[in-house]
Amino acid sequence: MLLLVSCCKRAFAKKVTLVMPYMPYTSCNYDDNYQPISDMAKLLETVGTDQIITFNCNNPEVKGSFSIPFVNIDMTGMASEYLVQKHQVSDAVVVTPDAHKAGFRNAINMISHLEREGVSSRLGVLLSEFHRKEEVDSKYSYLGPDREGKDVIIVDKKIVSAQTLLNAVESARAKGAKRVFSFVPHIIVQNEGLQLISQTHMTEFLTTNTIPILPHEIQFFKVFSIGKLLAECITRLHHQHHQQNFGNGYAEVYESSPTVL
Repeated sequence: MLLLVSCCKRAFAKKVTLVMPYMPYTSCNYDDNYQPISDMAKLLETVGTDQIITFNCNNPEVKGSFSIPFVNIDMTGMASEYLVQKHQVSDAVVVTPDAHKAGFRNAINMISHLEREGVSSRLGVLLSEFHRKEEVDSKYSYLGPDREGKDVIIVDKKIVSAQTLLNAVESARAKGAKRVFSFVPHIIVQNEGLQLISQTHMTEFLTTNTIPILPHEIQFFKVFSIGKLLAECITRLHHQHHQQNFGNGYAEVYESSPTVL
């Protein structure tokens, strides 16, 4: 990626826009004194990147790491509208299995979008006590409103092993949830992850194709394509149009620079 950007600049490209559907190194779980995204930002800017487009990167530390325009397209609005229109979701509990800052932000973001659709929802948190290498045997406790008879929406940023998602679904089912949905924009490790997802008892699992999805036979799997929104974003950047709330309200965009280049 760095070589490609550098080659474009050496070939006298006027502007280089880097599309990174999944932005790595954006986890908030690192030590406060070390954020790998800062180092990656310096590398990308040094080789000549002029602006970046990514999806569902809701980490505020990322915004401050770049001095170039940074466009984040949030797909949460598309997921919430789908849940309301297709499944008539109501009186929901939005659960995050990530007790870090990013987990709360993602869950609150979903709650905000549901409220725009006229759906009342509350926040729940699945707390875990484990060492990373022993995640399969981890113990979970729940903090939040009663899930019995409610629509439960599990929101997480990414799936690596899918074990956390499986535990969250089983916890909701055990407490009498009426239906269980999940929205996870990025599926990192798909072989094991898809296998575990297929074993859950969810009403529907929502994700995006920021990372190409491997072939599977999971019936309750819904993939939102980023293609149309990405094309519209690039078109708006090219014609210097305002970026806020494009795509019929499906996406929200922020930029680190006040000027759209």
